[in-house]
Amino acid sequence: MLKSRITLFNRSTTLKHQLHVILNKDQRRLLSKQLRIQKRLEVKNLEASRGTKGNPIACVLIPLSSSVPTHLAQLLFQTCEPNTEVIKKPDCLQNVVTIRSQILNKYFNLICAYSDDLFGCLDLANFADWLVLLVPSNPSEIPDSVHELLTAIYAQGFTNASYAVLSSNSNLKELKQILEYRFPVPESTIHQLNSSANALNLLRHIASTNPSSFHIKGKNAKVAGQSTVAHTGARYRTRLLVDSIELISENNAHDDITKSEVSVCLRGHLHGAPLILFEELEQNGSVLVGPHVHLTGWGDFPLIEAKWIDNYHLQQTWQISDLNTVENISTKYILPSTSVNLTNENEDCEEDSLSDEMSVDDSHESTSENQWNATEAISGHLESELSGNSDIECASIASHTAHTMAASATSTFSSAQLAKFRAARMEEMFPDEVETPSNIPASERFVKYCGLPRFQGSVWPAEKNWLPKHYQNIACFRNYHRNRRTMIRYIEQKLADFQSAYKSTGNVFKYIPSGVDVELLLQPVSRDLGESILSHHTFPQPNEARKPSDPRPHPLIVWSLLPHETQMSVCHFTMFRRASAIHAVSDLVVIANAANKITESSSKDNGICALEFGEEASTQVEREDKSIHDALISHRYKIDGKKSGKALYDPKMPIPLEAEPIKSKDLMLIQAGIRRFVAAPIYSTPSNPREKAKFESFFPASESSTVATVYAPVMYSPVYVLQFRIRVTEDEDGELSSPYVGELVATGSLRSVDPAI
Repeated sequence: MLKSRITLFNRSTTLKHQLHVILNKDQRRLLSKQLRIQKRLEVKNLEASRGTKGNPIACVLIPLSSSVPTHLAQLLFQTCEPNTEVIKKPDCLQNVVTIRSQILNKYFNLICAYSDDLFGCLDLANFADWLVLLVPSNPSEIPDSVHELLTAIYAQGFTNASYAVLSSNSNLKELKQILEYRFPVPESTIHQLNSSANALNLLRHIASTNPSSFHIKGKNAKVAGQSTVAHTGARYRTRLLVDSIELISENNAHDDITKSEVSVCLRGHLHGAPLILFEELEQNGSVLVGPHVHLTGWGDFPLIEAKWIDNYHLQQTWQISDLNTVENISTKYILPSTSVNLTNENEDCEEDSLSDEMSVDDSHESTSENQWNATEAISGHLESELSGNSDIECASIASHTAHTMAASATSTFSSAQLAKFRAARMEEMFPDEVETPSNIPASERFVKYCGLPRFQGSVWPAEKNWLPKHYQNIACFRNYHRNRRTMIRYIEQKLADFQSAYKSTGNVFKYIPSGVDVELLLQPVSRDLGESILSHHTFPQPNEARKPSDPRPHPLIVWSLLPHETQMSVCHFTMFRRASAIHAVSDLVVIANAANKITESSSKDNGICALEFGEEASTQVEREDKSIHDALISHRYKIDGKKSGKALYDPKMPIPLEAEPIKSKDLMLIQAGIRRFVAAPIYSTPSNPREKAKFESFFPASESSTVATVYAPVMYSPVYVLQFRIRVTEDEDGELSSPYVGELVATGSLRSVDPAI
């Protein structure tokens, strides 16, 4: 009787209070003890699954200076034991080395990264189980770009890291103090890595330390399975580091479309959760929808074929045509309407009046011909996204560090920058004010605003053609936070059912198990896009002309998508400006005041002085720069001179690049979890969800948070967000360069996904 009640308790948490009423005190004590034992066994089994042959511990080695020999650290790990088994893949793009420790009885994947590739390091950090940060023996060799890299890594919420130094003469205490001045050092320890014994001790530390993903609920520990990734947003996903890329052309030569399309074939080893091939919640009509995978930096792609070798060494194949067989098997999961309904377990009932139904309405049209096709929407969104940021992410993604400011060679600040400084200062001094022209009465100037309804209670008019073309296709949740918890419980239960047994219904597979080598074939894309992916993530020269010292290409990570993440919606991020930008607020005020004085003086002399050309114009620009620099030096001396005796001032970089004002709708690069896309955020003040937020013309440089709103795919929090500026430089002739990724300006997290606010 007690055993059956325990089974009911594990199946449904809603019966918890009922069982406590039925059982007496001794039985409840026994039940709690059995549940604690079960949770400990689950966590112990999860720890034992780390480091197996199918699930090796992925360790990424990131040097914090170009002088650190990463290959030497990799060699020390390979020779940490006399009988260490070393496995290398001949054609692996990232040169992943797998070692097996006989003493620890664990498998480790060693992956080397480059500190000058910011986004490559971020992608590998999200993929890795553990980070090994290699510190130079001389702390002065750490460049400023590495500080930006560490800021981005810590802002992504990654805590499974260890610092190591490849020297026996370095002062570990001094190194720790220098690092802790800006970043927390895990366990307040810097490991020495100058011998095989030290390498073995570090591997033992990595294998015995519980990653942050272990510190979760017992139910989550069961479904996490082999996934030990620390990034919370990636705990329920499949992740794959691509070993090889191949483009497959269509054989039909008579079709002009197939000539310009190619299929991208990706090969690698699956990590994390199983790759689900059939998702019931994605089926919104009579046509079955296949799985989608996400390529970081490129977008979402439909999967049409997969091949892998299972645990019984049998070749298995799945194709998109197999979904027709699944239709008869899983008809009970397919809903007849276009709304997805998930039943909440009422575990957290904050509001009884709110429905637990998740509504993702695709279209109000009833015919299947005009119904919104998710595949076409994603491909269309991908093409528009890549057309706007192909130069940014493909050709200039390695140029992540801040370049020179968008100014000419003779001027530190361009006229556009000075205008932005003045506008930001005016917005700060006189918010919500509109200047009225002197020759127009205010009653005429603001006549179009008369008689309008209250903004807080107004709605978007839906008649005629007021709404955008695809406004009705935006995914909308009834209650995002409650639906997110419901979705997570649904995924946990589904992964738990998958891990109970690996079964296939006839010749149909519903998922690909983790820990196998897989070959994924994506839906045909344009040839230009396929060649861009191939050139950006492969070696430019053939194998014969390649040298061991040649740098590796940028890593390509493939992620599985959770239900409804292919839908577009409105995402709200809670963002914070960097500390250096907050400290430079007074400098921006000085620059804005000096620029205002220059503008006033030039406007007064406009009718008196003639236009200046050539050397005279250059002299005028130099005088303006000198006045701004003198004002900054005087201001710095008042602040720093009293303390240190001299003003801290660099003429080449008067203010930090991340301290420049950020205007609403300025183009930014957003790194949100596994996604990286270009958007133009709109900023507003945080407010009650029931009220409309106040629009901000500029991103305030203050310690308080600011909400950034973008049009982006659906995400499930917690998701950590990084915001990078997109810059355009100007040469001596006044010609603008192609856009490139600038500096990190803000960090934050996902607030909600709601187009109604």
